[in-house]
Amino acid sequence: MRMVRGRITDQRSGEGLPGVTVLVKGTQQGVSTQADGSFALPITDSQSTLTIASVGYQTREYKLTSPSTPLTLALASDTRSLSEVVVTRKGKMPAPPAVGPAPAGGLPAFHEYLKEELQYPEKALRDRTQGTVKLRFTVAASGAIEDLKVVSGLSKECDEEAMRLVREGPAWFPGIIGGRRTAQQVRISVPFRL
Repeated sequence: MRMVRGRITDQRSGEGLPGVTVLVKGTQQGVSTQADGSFALPITDSQSTLTIASVGYQTREYKLTSPSTPLTLALASDTRSLSEVVVTRKGKMPAPPAVGPAPAGGLPAFHEYLKEELQYPEKALRDRTQGTVKLRFTVAASGAIEDLKVVSGLSKECDEEAMRLVREGPAWFPGIIGGRRTAQQVRISVPFRL
């Protein structure tokens, strides 16, 4: 067993390179260079070839001729390999954005449903009642509609029809805050137009 000693430097600056891998080719036998670029590697075969590699530098091979002589090898920078380096960020992922409750199919489809499915109450037709019923309800974390109330009514019949439309309408997806489903209040308007 012999010891190969040496130092790996940057070809441009001449400074020692830390963390360079020095391997005996074809084996798992190797070391990393110290902070000043120096290394000491025990080898069994004096005819070995060393493979020297580091991120951002061209990999180089060196055939040993005299293991007792300290080596000084310079590595040339490799700009191509730098473009393949992936930088990872430590720390927490940003919190997902808050999302409000929404009906299945989206709000435009929900408004279309209200127009198409609205059954104008007969009394409201006779009385020529027009306007908007404003409702408030809570979409629970499960998606269930709870606490349905009229905030601004039109007539008893119109108010009941507006509430029926919401109860029998599309399912609702709950709001999400901080990545969790949360109960949130929703306000909607149901227009009654003759």
